Amino acid sequence: MYKTFTLLFCLIFTSSIFASNGDTIKVSVFDKYHMSSYGNHNQKVKMPTADKKFQHIWLKYTLGCLSNGQCEWDYTIKLFVREHTGKNDSTLKQAPYLKVNGIAKDSIAYSTIPTWVNTYNSQSKTTDSSLSATMLLTFYADTLHPMVMTDTLRVYAANYWRYSFDSLGVKTDSTWVPATAVSYQRYTNYYDVFEIVNDIELGRLISPYAKTFPKSFQYDYIYDVTEYAGLFHDSTEFRIQYQGYSYGFTATWDMIMVEGIPAQDVIKVENIYNGGFNYGQSVSIEEALKAKTFTVPNGTKKVKARIIISGHGGENNENCAEFCAKEMYLKLNGTQVAKQLVWKDDCGSNAITAQPGTWVYNRANWCPGEKIRNFDYNLDVTAGSTNTIDLDMEEFTANGAASYNIALQLIYFSDFNIQTDASIEEILAPTRSFWQSRYNPICDNAKFVMKNWGKSLLLKLPFHTK
Repeated sequence: MYKTFTLLFCLIFTSSIFASNGDTIKVSVFDKYHMSSYGNHNQKVKMPTADKKFQHIWLKYTLGCLSNGQCEWDYTIKLFVREHTGKNDSTLKQAPYLKVNGIAKDSIAYSTIPTWVNTYNSQSKTTDSSLSATMLLTFYADTLHPMVMTDTLRVYAANYWRYSFDSLGVKTDSTWVPATAVSYQRYTNYYDVFEIVNDIELGRLISPYAKTFPKSFQYDYIYDVTEYAGLFHDSTEFRIQYQGYSYGFTATWDMIMVEGIPAQDVIKVENIYNGGFNYGQSVSIEEALKAKTFTVPNGTKKVKARIIISGHGGENNENCAEFCAKEMYLKLNGTQVAKQLVWKDDCGSNAITAQPGTWVYNRANWCPGEKIRNFDYNLDVTAGSTNTIDLDMEEFTANGAASYNIALQLIYFSDFNIQTDASIEEILAPTRSFWQSRYNPICDNAKFVMKNWGKSLLLKLPFHTK
């Protein structure tokens, strides 16, 4: 046990950067970064070169709070690596020929000479006149470069009645102010070219109800991201997607990379679904989660389907999808290969206790302040084959807003590099780990999580204690 604790300590808290072979590398991505707004927060960092090999990689994410932060609600936080493919795609768009004060209009009548408007002056009881409003016309006449402005023109309002008033403010006469010119809109089709970037979700967590907590709180979330090693090299872009509105949460993100030969190399990670999907609405979630075709790369020995899913929203029938338990079904080539209840039934055992909100209530695969667990399934497919994969949700009709945040990835592995390799992934008890504090301390019956990283099936695993 003592050696295991020492190893974990060295791996997690080392501070060396791009060290020699066999060492641990720590790369800082975000440092107490303030997630100041809803949406995406991106950061590019220098990672080791692509020729480096890593036997283990962890993502350490620390959630904190500003001294004046609200840090109030249970918000979804997604962690991505952005895979820049170097391949381009395009979207057909239309560029306007004419804009009026920066806005595309169908047409505009105007005067190229100054025009005037009359108003009644209640103090002097006379008719006053002033210069009419001006407009800035911008033109985009180059059809080969339709987004490049070619001319500008400052013009005056026209085609209106200019009134005169008597001493009581009653309109007595009017004069028509005519336009001297009219410009008409037309559109040029063009292709907006952009690089294809795949956002691969590495992990997800939910912020705690922390409004009443001391602002110095910090919670560490550790994710094993070894299987995504091929995406972490050279200049790498990472993304925090913060789905919150409360002010003050901060993020510290470190990549901890242990050099060495991995148990199994990953050939490719492929997104199948990635995003938020309405549930039980007039347009079925199945319209978004349609079956997708995939081809297994040559050299693949194993394919894993990874699902990261959490339910949100509080509609009026069953309080879905946050507080309702629904089934999901994974299908391979039209045949169901897995069924899973999307539910977490132990929120009352949360290590972050005494939250001011409804933290004890069980939810759709999440609890306030905790990581989202993944669901992994091995698929029976062969290299070079073409297949379909589909994720279905239990049928339901919502009365209000309900949705699921879903990421479905396919991870393609080559053959094993290591025949026999077992590891202790987590010590549950006895431990001083904060996340196991509800079950500790104990004096006997040690509990830990083991993982077989090697190719050989483990038939027995003897332990020796002193």
